[in-house]
Amino acid sequence: MDVVPDTNERTRKRARTSSPTHPDLNAFEHDAKLWFSDGNIILACGSTGFCVHAGVLSLNCRMFKDMLASGTPSAGEVYEGIDVVRLSDAAEDVRLLLTPMYYRREGPMHSVYTVAKLKALLNMTRKYMADEIQQDAMNHLRELFRLSIEHSLCSQASAPILNCSILGWRWRYPWSMMCQSFCLWHYTTRCRSARSPDFSTWDSCLRCSA
Repeated sequence: MDVVPDTNERTRKRARTSSPTHPDLNAFEHDAKLWFSDGNIILACGSTGFCVHAGVLSLNCRMFKDMLASGTPSAGEVYEGIDVVRLSDAAEDVRLLLTPMYYRREGPMHSVYTVAKLKALLNMTRKYMADEIQQDAMNHLRELFRLSIEHSLCSQASAPILNCSILGWRWRYPWSMMCQSFCLWHYTTRCRSARSPDFSTWDSCLRCSA
């Protein structure tokens, strides 16, 4: 989508119609890539604001579509004539969700995502019912698992494949049983060949997937 974000200014004066329950609207930090001058809705995460388009949100997320259809998404909070929707999510997680809506080349199928980043994105897509972005993230994870197998067989590194396997199990992917079987075989083989097996990698992966 060829829309140029508004990067000329980082903050604006507070509108007189701002909600009195949030008197610090003039402290909004405009996201560098996701604050558009023609946006018609602001997603606020703490002190960070994303000025985007209601139509784009509705097209990509069923939850936003239903919320916007209700007619009162902002609970009366307005900033310079634009409805403000307060979200409890971290700004970096909302940025992960919004980025592929506007910048496809930076989405999960066109750039390198870590397992932790994919996990955060999958959680957001599930929460906001962003089915297509979720499918892209799942496909990326599937490819990451395949590459992890190849890397693991060559270098005996176990952390990447364990992370992919556990995340696959957590999300109940159709191929998660294969992930678990291979992971168990691979890790057991390594432990048998080691004098003092180190389970720190496995423990760290479990903590990461919690």
